[in-house]
Amino acid sequence: MTMLHIILNIWLNQRIRNIKWRSVAIKLYIYSVVFFVGWLTYRLSGHNFNNLLGRNDLCEEIILIELLLLFPDFIIKLLWKYDATVMDDYLKTRPIPERDWDKFLILENSISFWNLYLLLFIIPVCFTFMSFGKVILAILLFYTGSLVNGIAVTCIRKAYKWKYML
Repeated sequence: MTMLHIILNIWLNQRIRNIKWRSVAIKLYIYSVVFFVGWLTYRLSGHNFNNLLGRNDLCEEIILIELLLLFPDFIIKLLWKYDATVMDDYLKTRPIPERDWDKFLILENSISFWNLYLLLFIIPVCFTFMSFGKVILAILLFYTGSLVNGIAVTCIRKAYKWKYML
């Protein structure tokens, strides 16, 4: 077993043991409200979203929307995203190399809620207004931007001196 596999098993067991049902319920509530409002808006518009926009494709606008959302996404993650960037005492007793810990942080960031929340809001919009190939590209663009922001926030939290943060 590799050290990264051991870290992932420990992390998964801790997540299962320490699940906070209140935060799960709040996230589900927020997503259901946003989904319902989006569905209601779509139904009340008479299915004329394409006519309201004046075109059938949002390819040019998706890139602009992603660029406009990068900075607010970074600020939101900076304020509310708190992941474990240093090993806890249990992991420090094991000989875990820093390289494996950094790989684990990247893996944890790739499945983190804070890197997926924006994507879950954008997917229905993309499927509504774009062709399938362009939807895949837009999803990859949004995920990559969100992941870069999440890794940047993790790097800021992991750095312990100002010169490393800058």
